[in-house]
Amino acid sequence: MKRHQPLHLYFDNTYYFLTARCYKNTKPLIHPERVEQFALFLKETYLQYNYNIIAWVILPNHYHLLFRSKLGNDLKIINQIIHG
Repeated sequence: MKRHQPLHLYFDNTYYFLTARCYKNTKPLIHPERVEQFALFLKETYLQYNYNIIAWVILPNHYHLLFRSKLGNDLKIINQIIHG
């Protein structure tokens, strides 16, 4: 089966809206403690690369982020850290 691999464009100083869902649509983010841990992990990871998170929502099986990039090429690394 061929994986869904859309084209990804990485730009500096650009606003991005990211949506990601959990593997197999599981709900690991149903407990408030896990949501808090994940939110902190997101914040620390994006700040490490000088990205500015503007808004986020974390739901039981997916999340949304609105952020501004610093160096666009770092976004691939950030996503690997978070989703790896």
